[in-house]
Amino acid sequence: MKLSIVLSAQPTSFSAIPFTEGLAENIVKISKLGYDGVELAVRQPDKIDLDWLKPFLEENNLVVPAIGTGQILSEEGLSFTNPDAEIRRRTIERIKLHVHLAKELNAHVIIGLVRGQIKEELSDDLQEQWIIEAFTECASE
Repeated sequence: MKLSIVLSAQPTSFSAIPFTEGLAENIVKISKLGYDGVELAVRQPDKIDLDWLKPFLEENNLVVPAIGTGQILSEEGLSFTNPDAEIRRRTIERIKLHVHLAKELNAHVIIGLVRGQIKEELSDDLQEQWIIEAFTECASE
């Protein structure tokens, strides 16, 4: 069995675990704790320095099984079910960046919180349609 733990790749207001050092220090700490992988919670995928990250992960015997996307909802309010079409468009564009990062790291993209919260004032069918449209566009990357 392989074990991985979540690590925020960038500063965030939410942290479920006490990894308060920088990314490099936390990767070393996670490796020393015996984990096999690190799920990176990423808010801004285009700010990740892959030329540094990929060899550093390899040097520390860690893989990235998944890229988390929840910070874009919690930090910026981006979601697939936001009633504002511009916010939905920005969400899709950001998730496309997550998809590109995941391809580079041979990882999965976790679509969890970014789906959005159910809005009782909107029909379930409409919100489901927005999610399907977003998934379809993001998957085409």
